[in-house]
Amino acid sequence: DVLRAMEEICVESSGWATKGSEVQLCLARREHVKDIMAFIRALAAFEQMSDQVKTSEEYLLNVGFGDRPRFYCFLAYSGSAPAGFALLHAAFSTWRGEYLFLEDLYVHEEHRKSGIGKMLLRAAIELSARLRCARLDWQALDWNQPALTFYQHKIGAEQMREWIYHRLSAESMAAFLEAEQIRD
Repeated sequence: DVLRAMEEICVESSGWATKGSEVQLCLARREHVKDIMAFIRALAAFEQMSDQVKTSEEYLLNVGFGDRPRFYCFLAYSGSAPAGFALLHAAFSTWRGEYLFLEDLYVHEEHRKSGIGKMLLRAAIELSARLRCARLDWQALDWNQPALTFYQHKIGAEQMREWIYHRLSAESMAAFLEAEQIRD
């Protein structure tokens, strides 16, 4: 069970080292949705994409905390202050089977280089291993050199240069489908 594994990881994380601050890792629950939304907005601002955030607290409550959660989230607190988060969801590979996708990993600037990012990533890796996932995937912006260096040199992640990520927005999907109906 995913949530039970996440709870166990949160308990075990109390022994994981961070630099100079007491950090508590917890499994996000309904009452944390304001913090999750704040992290999403902070990450979007950091990535210079604030205008792209269309989700809301209500939406997160509906899709993340029902009978079939669409995402799972670890939160890190330094004292009582929110310090960082890692948001994951299940994915599937026809070649390898089930895996987790780390959608967002973010640590507030004042808590960076304290070990919190590594703690959150370790929790995601630990969860993937406990669930017997084939892999853990994530992406980073090409200009975020500190993150890229961290992932490759401190974690040992492989950069997948041969795969090119594609996306269709809701508007692009609608335009494509409309054009296809005209042709039919």
